[in-house]
Amino acid sequence: MISFLAAQSSFSAPGVGDKLSISVTNKFGDVFTNLTVAQILGDGLVLENVSGQMKVKYADLPPAVREKYQPLAAGIVEKQQKEGAFTAAYLAHAQELQAEAARQRVVREANESEQANSRSEANQSGQPLQSVIIAVPNEDWKIFMMNPGLTSIDRYANGDELVLHGVPGTNGFNFSLFVELPANDGTNNDDVFNCYWAKAAQDPLIKKDSVKVERKAKFVIVAYIAQGVPHANYYFAYKGRWVDVHIAKWPFEAQDGRLFTEFEEHLSYGE
Repeated sequence: MISFLAAQSSFSAPGVGDKLSISVTNKFGDVFTNLTVAQILGDGLVLENVSGQMKVKYADLPPAVREKYQPLAAGIVEKQQKEGAFTAAYLAHAQELQAEAARQRVVREANESEQANSRSEANQSGQPLQSVIIAVPNEDWKIFMMNPGLTSIDRYANGDELVLHGVPGTNGFNFSLFVELPANDGTNNDDVFNCYWAKAAQDPLIKKDSVKVERKAKFVIVAYIAQGVPHANYYFAYKGRWVDVHIAKWPFEAQDGRLFTEFEEHLSYGE
């Protein structure tokens, strides 16, 4: 039961901290006065005084109080729901990141011995290996290429996908390779080129008038200059996989053109 101690006051500052000129009687007959709004809930107010706090439902509050605070409650509930959804999304994202980190750790550890063996073989001979055979994950075919001067190749496999990064030697030749599942229903080299180059061409560092596209039986080649450095991408599709091979050379010298040509001549794929 609630009774007014005095005439209803005008609430000039609605919200938490408002002073209410009402009294509240609990089920034990205790009367509480000098009440302040401590919290605005969806179904009522939490009021407090020197004796403590109590929750009073809107149905048990005087009409003037109910009409003032119920609209405020609607906004508070909406905000709480949004905050709850944001928190849930954040926690879900954090869990996904943790799971991905754990998966990457397993993949990295699984590849460490292979990478270590590759580096060891290169270092023991004092020269980089002259040829490379790359096994495509979960497939019966391979990619074949010459080694243009890399000291080793780091390999990261993830299910049906593969990423290779070459560790440059003294000649400054850079290499990377990506084997991925198709991004659409495309099955030929042009499909790979059209999808991948549409994104790569947006790089503002690429000198637009240097871009040259050449279609060959084995792949589509895109040669270009970026920040004064020559680059080439080889795009092809084979047996349900899309492949992007990228090479670059810095510093570039006149005789390095032959190195690009030899790399292209030796790059192939099949069983």
